Amino acid sequence: MTDFADLGMRIDSSSAAVAKRNLDALPASAAKAETSVSRLGASSERAGQQMRRGFGPGLQQAGYQIGDFAVQVASGQSALIALTQQGSQLLGAFGPMGAVIGAAGAVVGAMATAMLGASGSGQTLDKQLDDLDKTMARFRASTEAAAQSGAEMTEMFGSMAGAARGAAPAPAAPENSDP
Repeated sequence: MTDFADLGMRIDSSSAAVAKRNLDALPASAAKAETSVSRLGASSERAGQQMRRGFGPGLQQAGYQIGDFAVQVASGQSALIALTQQGSQLLGAFGPMGAVIGAAGAVVGAMATAMLGASGSGQTLDKQLDDLDKTMARFRASTEAAAQSGAEMTEMFGSMAGAARGAAPAPAAPENSDP
């Protein structure tokens, strides 16, 4: 039978030496990890500050413009007009490229508003043209009547002219202011 002392002697102690070296290296590895984590934290903090400085005003402006858009639409303004106004201002808050895109959006929005407005006006344009034709016909008739000679007027109104003269009061004689 095997003796316990023999059994203890046959265990390879090389694993224990490797484990001891690894345990001894652990504090140094932990210190390196701590340094890396600290650097990452500092870097993240700087990035956050830069982001707040860079995007903070833009995000604040976005809040204002979205609120203005909602108020305009709620008060009955066309959503397209409100979007054109507020969208261009919102994009302008994000630097020169945002301003260029915002300006282009404002032009496109204005054109779309004009086109949509024109399509609605087209339905009433026919009625407006009919009204204009009727007004012009009445104007032509009035100018033709005014251009008639006295004889034509007498012929047109006949004896009513004498009756009208008799009904009208006689004009007063002009006062002479010379002594």
